[in-house]
Amino acid sequence: VGFPPQQFQDMSQNVHTIPDRSVQYTGGLYYQPIRHHWCYQQNQGDVEIWRPFSVLDSMNLEVSNSRCVQESSNNVIIQTNGGRFDVNVGSRLRTPVYWSSDPVPVRRCSWFFKREGDNRYIPYDENFAAQLENEYKKAMETGGWHRRLEFPGNVVIVMHNANVIVQFPATATPDEWGNVSGDQMRPRVVKRGVEDFATIEHGEREEVDHLVLIVPGIEDMFNNKVDDLRTHALTLLNSHFTQAFQSKSVNRVEFLPVVWTQALQDGTLGLKEQVGSITLPS
Repeated sequence: VGFPPQQFQDMSQNVHTIPDRSVQYTGGLYYQPIRHHWCYQQNQGDVEIWRPFSVLDSMNLEVSNSRCVQESSNNVIIQTNGGRFDVNVGSRLRTPVYWSSDPVPVRRCSWFFKREGDNRYIPYDENFAAQLENEYKKAMETGGWHRRLEFPGNVVIVMHNANVIVQFPATATPDEWGNVSGDQMRPRVVKRGVEDFATIEHGEREEVDHLVLIVPGIEDMFNNKVDDLRTHALTLLNSHFTQAFQSKSVNRVEFLPVVWTQALQDGTLGLKEQVGSITLPS
């Protein structure tokens, strides 16, 4: 996921003195069903990146997903990201509204692993995450931790306790206690839920006061920064016009790109290469 990891919360997130109806008592601890959060894929080159939808977008997607399941419908469309993108909840695809681009996958996320190198969290696919949640529930109900779980594809998960869960690489062979020899690769940290991720935004307002169309110059054609402009404008509204923004006497500024470079895909042989050859490196 495209946000840095924060300190894991302690066991108190799973301990409740007054359980609600969805919480099941397990003899000392309470099992609370996972709260799913929706994410979309936004790769950087060949690097797989997953970014979280805002809290409001994720809630809308979750409600619509329940409706899809109840109605057996695969064609429910929900607007996200301030109305700039449509999400087909059934097919799990996110498509831009105001310009053309390939759709990207979205995922209903609950379990993550931390990737080595950049320490980003990557969500497990939904079916595998459901299996992990089922095993986690069993451990909470029985107190049976220090469990070594084997899954297809030579995936090994070790649940030491509710807060320490790791995945061993396919080449590693942990013993029944989850230990591996020193010459094998380090295990991945496995994370349940997004409660302690710090950079999930609440959501954008629907009301827009100003629309700015961005026509990038040739030097920017392969590195569009429209999202950064939108973020900076929102930051300035919050910091310099706090009272007016909170009272909704002023609303946000929308920035949309005019992606003229799509004209380079018109089939003219060598056109894109010719323009690329005269594009400045910065």
